[in-house]
Amino acid sequence: ITTGVIHLTNGAPVTTASGGQGDAGDINITVRDEVFFDGVFSEGTPSGVYSTLNPEAIGQGGDITITTGKLSLTNGGVVNAS
Repeated sequence: ITTGVIHLTNGAPVTTASGGQGDAGDINITVRDEVFFDGVFSEGTPSGVYSTLNPEAIGQGGDITITTGKLSLTNGGVVNAS
């Protein structure tokens, strides 16, 4: 993702995952001004970016790279590689 500003709120995710054999993908975010992850969805999922290898999968989780002038994680916002 390349943009000037990105705001994810109320549980909005950017995600990549692997549930079988193979690696989860990498996530690259390049934002000129601000990356803002704020809040949690009513079912408990936080806003943010995730690269996940599910328990039954065989492989590696992907990398998360964020390049920005400002990164804000508020009210439960997350960056998670697992």
